[in-house]
Amino acid sequence: MQLDYASIRQTLDFLLYDWLEVEALSRHARYAGHDRQTYGAVLDMCERLAADKFEPFNRLVDQQEPHFDGQQLICPIAHRRPAPPMPNRACWRHRTTTR
Repeated sequence: MQLDYASIRQTLDFLLYDWLEVEALSRHARYAGHDRQTYGAVLDMCERLAADKFEPFNRLVDQQEPHFDGQQLICPIAHRRPAPPMPNRACWRHRTTTR
């Protein structure tokens, strides 16, 4: 089943911009560099990630469900592939700041 990304994006845009008024965050110094274009770029990247990585995997596990044979858990081959190493970036670590 193909997801309707346009409909999902329309809903996300409404929730972020109209209901939550996320653009108002740019008034704060911490978020001054963010605007609608920044948020849109993040959502575009998330959509590509979902379509390229999660959708094919979800299809595979729907077709080859993990099961227990009495001794071990049998998973689809795609699930057993090791993930590529994640770069150690400061932006991925939890940072706390005091203001």
